[in-house]
Amino acid sequence: MAREYCEKCHYLVKQCVCDLIPNLPQPLKVVIFQHPKEAKHAKNTIKLVEQVWPRVKCIILPEDDIDNTDYFDAINSNWCLLYPDESSQKLETLTESAKAQIEGLVLIDATWRKAYKLLRLYPRLQGLPKVSFATSPQSVYDIRKAPSLDALSSLEALAYASQLISGKETKPLVDFMVKAQARLWQQRPANE
Repeated sequence: MAREYCEKCHYLVKQCVCDLIPNLPQPLKVVIFQHPKEAKHAKNTIKLVEQVWPRVKCIILPEDDIDNTDYFDAINSNWCLLYPDESSQKLETLTESAKAQIEGLVLIDATWRKAYKLLRLYPRLQGLPKVSFATSPQSVYDIRKAPSLDALSSLEALAYASQLISGKETKPLVDFMVKAQARLWQQRPANE
């Protein structure tokens, strides 16, 4: 017997999250580059982001097609890459006029090691201005092990960055993630 999936959220019908989706208009454009392995990971939070943020564009960025620049067509110099390194500007310290200049945000959805590899493979990603957080909120995503105490899921990082840039409340997005993950993983094995 074939498993039935919800036509709107694309989760199994018995795990449908449609009733949990908040109405959360966000002005910020978002492009998420996913590592191919992350895109297949069942515990990935980007599928939840797509439920709330219909304008988000998610692109699987292969490690073997680095000459293809079509991936970057939607991105211009007014976009920032959310990525913590020495050259990143802290979002909390940007002026309101600097924040108003940010047209869109780029995220790399991958493990830290794979995100670094994708960043090094694609010069267009390296050329984007980088932003990060001076301090990040406490993560409430407990499905996957984090590499450090201040690590956030992609959904949490996007929500916090969007709130800092636009000033619009994003707590309903994080609340949605918590409720959805409880529904989606209520039957997961204890050793997972």
